[in-house]
Amino acid sequence: MKTSILITKKVKYQLQKKLQEVRVAILCGNKEKLPQLLIELESEQKKFEQSYSKKKG
Repeated sequence: MKTSILITKKVKYQLQKKLQEVRVAILCGNKEKLPQLLIELESEQKKFEQSYSKKKG
C-alpha cells in the first residue's frame, strides 16, 4: 500500500513538472518545442490516471 502511494506521488510530481514546462513554453512563445511537450504531457497524464485508478481500486 505504501509503495503504491509513493508511486502515485512520484507520477503526480512528474505530471506537475511537465505541466510547468508547457506553461513556460507557452509564456515564452516557444512554438517549436510546444507540440512535443504536449505529447509528453498527455503521456504523463495517462500514467497518472493509471496510477490513480490502481490506488483507488
